[in-house]
Amino acid sequence: MRLQDKVAVVSGAASGLGKAVAMAYAHEGAKVFLADINEEGLQGTLGAIGRDGGRAKALKVDTSDPDQVAQMIAAALEAFGRIDIQANIAGVLVRKSLLEHSVDDWKRVIDINLSGVFYCIKAVAPTMIEQKYGKIINMGSIAGMVGYAYPSYSASKAGVVNLTRELSMELAPHNININAICPGVIKTPMIRPELEKEYVSKTPQGRLGEPGDVAAAAVYLATEEASFINGTTLVIDGGAISSFRYF
Repeated sequence: MRLQDKVAVVSGAASGLGKAVAMAYAHEGAKVFLADINEEGLQGTLGAIGRDGGRAKALKVDTSDPDQVAQMIAAALEAFGRIDIQANIAGVLVRKSLLEHSVDDWKRVIDINLSGVFYCIKAVAPTMIEQKYGKIINMGSIAGMVGYAYPSYSASKAGVVNLTRELSMELAPHNININAICPGVIKTPMIRPELEKEYVSKTPQGRLGEPGDVAAAAVYLATEEASFINGTTLVIDGGAISSFRYF
């Protein structure tokens, strides 16, 4: 197992990519601390990991609240004694144009997708610095790399990409790797079924991504195989942003 006895904290673990990553970490031998605002979904992930023979704990957390994030890190340390891996995956999407967006829409998306990532890293950094070891994986999106999708979502994910780059410089001297994954269109509850055919037609590989495609990358970035990868962005999109068909 590639992550045997490592400890991973995964936000957004109730569904979609967060659930897939959490389960992949557990399958590779990690002890996983699950966090999400959706308590019912969180318990579902906890149960699935247990049935697969994995080890996990769960806590309801709103990552847009820095106090709750601090409590999450404290609870993970109390449960498992250390934190080797942090996967920041909690996120939301508001499907509105600029003129349709309210200020509250904007604040909600930025607070969860970008500020929440900052709060999580700031809270775990002292532990990882003391350990002289850590792997941090942030969830971006191809929407943060090109002019695409909706303003608050695209801006938040662009922020995640550049936050990853900046913090990699600060944390690298402490043997902490921090990288971002930027998926294309992945089959998760966030995707509207009526648009699937359109997305497939614009993806050179002719299919949508699966959560497992992203989870495999999150596992790789958490292993020693990726020890010299830092501050980078791994795009998992079936070639979408390399093609004019996508726009």
